[in-house]
Amino acid sequence: MSQKQLQSISLLIILLIALGLRLYQIDRYTLWEDERISASCAVGIPYRTPPIPPKTFSPEFYQSFHRLPSVIEATIQDNGNASFYNSCLSVWIGVGGFSSRKVRLLSVLIGMLLVWMGYQLAYRLTGKPIPALATALLLAFHPLMILYSQEVRGLQLASLLGLTATWVLWKALYPTSQRDTHSLTWIFYGLLSLMSMLTTYLCAYIYVVHVLYVLGGRFEGKQKFRFVLVGAMSLGGFVGWLLYGGLEGLAVMQSQYYQIQANVSGAEQGMWLKASPHHLVTGVWENLLYISGNFLQTYGLRIRHFGVCLGASLGLAAIAFVKSRKMGERERGMIRLMLGLAFGATFFFLLLALIAGHITSLVFFYCQLAVPYMMFLFAYAAFAQPPSRQQLGAYVLVGIVGLMMLVSSRFYTHKSNRLEGDVFTQCAETVKEAYEAGDTIVYGGLQEAWMMSLYLRDKPYVQRIDSSRKPLLLIRHQDRTENWVESLDIQKIP
Repeated sequence: MSQKQLQSISLLIILLIALGLRLYQIDRYTLWEDERISASCAVGIPYRTPPIPPKTFSPEFYQSFHRLPSVIEATIQDNGNASFYNSCLSVWIGVGGFSSRKVRLLSVLIGMLLVWMGYQLAYRLTGKPIPALATALLLAFHPLMILYSQEVRGLQLASLLGLTATWVLWKALYPTSQRDTHSLTWIFYGLLSLMSMLTTYLCAYIYVVHVLYVLGGRFEGKQKFRFVLVGAMSLGGFVGWLLYGGLEGLAVMQSQYYQIQANVSGAEQGMWLKASPHHLVTGVWENLLYISGNFLQTYGLRIRHFGVCLGASLGLAAIAFVKSRKMGERERGMIRLMLGLAFGATFFFLLLALIAGHITSLVFFYCQLAVPYMMFLFAYAAFAQPPSRQQLGAYVLVGIVGLMMLVSSRFYTHKSNRLEGDVFTQCAETVKEAYEAGDTIVYGGLQEAWMMSLYLRDKPYVQRIDSSRKPLLLIRHQDRTENWVESLDIQKIP
């Protein structure tokens, strides 16, 4: 067996492992509120202010809003973010239909592409298969990569687009063929930049790092000119979105933050702690632990109990930097770019925390955008050693993967803010079995009506809303008897 074949088989095995980890218990929990928001925007229904149907209606009433203009309008009314992801999800639902599992499968697909792209970027950067395979392996097991591959949210797509944009940029800056220098390569980079920022505004930090790297580097004037040109085009497209409705959405987002902050209680209060020096330092520490995959607070530990884990992560990044200093300009540039992308997210979120006055941006999982670059640094540091020390590097990576799996196993079995069991699918199946011609489905509220209409797409069910029956979902038969289905109240589903 040739080395190329062995390399391909190894990558295939890693991808199959990643697929299994992402499919495992994918429908164990009901769609939680953020997932329901993404799903509602994707079918053109504003989550908080859904259209009011006629007195008697069928699922087609809400399905009629499933078109691109309604998707964009619903996105703006939510908060203006994730317009590109919502549009992709809308197409996905239009092709494959709607169920909790089906809409989550898009994130599984994106997560698989992210692992594969991590391999491609690492191989392009180093030209060596072992660091590339190690990067893919770390991404396959990283808890955040698994978590967001099982949720109907746009962060996985944003990570994939940002990672792909970095790969294309590196190809254009360090071409290995005539095709890499083509104008289409730069145009593709510009489109990826725009799509990622329209998936989440937080991707802006990636392109700030790109700007600093390119304009501060020793590249040809022609390369810098093309970079600035496509960057201006991407920025122009993004500004166009802001003027079209993004600014309106940002105002909605700000009001949502104020409302949540006023009503937050319990464990969630930790996300809204004042941005004091002590809280900022703790938030930065926790953010870097998230990126490294070493966050054992899921087992009830406090950061001070396991924060030493961060020393190993920072040590690997330091090794990568020191090793690059002994190599050529290209290798030094590679590590500078990866360090900027791996740690730039934390500094960006620190800045947002200082502006907002609270540390939400630091202690939430937005930092997953930086994970692929940190995983590359780990893989590079472990195997950019003399052959006699590479065995030690392999042991270190096995230890990191083991720690990641320890955290991931906790994610699988303990999601405190999730409702176990797929309530909506269960209700839909019960309705389909009991419903007969001439029956009427009665909902206790507007939210329940539009949500269940997404799951009942196979027949023109007769439906109505009776708020006096809240929170019931029942079937009223022609003989006036009633078949109780579920005490369904979306407001009580986290």
